[in-house]
Amino acid sequence: MKTTLASLLLITATISSPAVLAAESPDWNFVEGSLEKFDIDDTDELAPFGFGLKGSYLLTDNIFIDGKYRFLTDDVDGSDFDITNFDINIGYRYGITRTTDIYGSIGRRSINVEVNDFEADDDGTVYKVGTRARLSDEIEVDASLAHERFGDFSDNTLSLSGHYYLNEQLALGAGVSTNDDGEQLSVSVRYSF
Repeated sequence: MKTTLASLLLITATISSPAVLAAESPDWNFVEGSLEKFDIDDTDELAPFGFGLKGSYLLTDNIFIDGKYRFLTDDVDGSDFDITNFDINIGYRYGITRTTDIYGSIGRRSINVEVNDFEADDDGTVYKVGTRARLSDEIEVDASLAHERFGDFSDNTLSLSGHYYLNEQLALGAGVSTNDDGEQLSVSVRYSF
């Protein structure tokens, strides 16, 4: 955990250097669609694949809301696996430089897992801290650490993503998230408004 926090601080210090001052501030108003794959540890067969829809909006200069819907599915030995997530969060961003923000948020996550006729649901709380920065007019990065709690179960997720802006509104992105359960990869298209 100390290594993770040190890495986040190092990334923040690096991306807020004077060399990137020509860039804009990070983008907080957008909608995004993604293709996602989750590689689950300790299994070679199960690797759910699907899509995600995400949005973010600044309510004030510093307070934002965001949310994400994700649907992943796989078929292993005749068993259908469907995983559905929904997140809604409220957070606070603070600009430490003209191009770099740090942020924190709290939210609710709902997860539903279906395996053939079996179905299980759970709701939990997600706490997140991170940093976002524009490395240039075209490139934006986001590094975050999230703590998720579902009843007696908890986990920490480290995420890193980047977006390349083709113009002021349209960006292509890629990301990776990792926790004790495995690793999630995504590619995305973002529209900023």
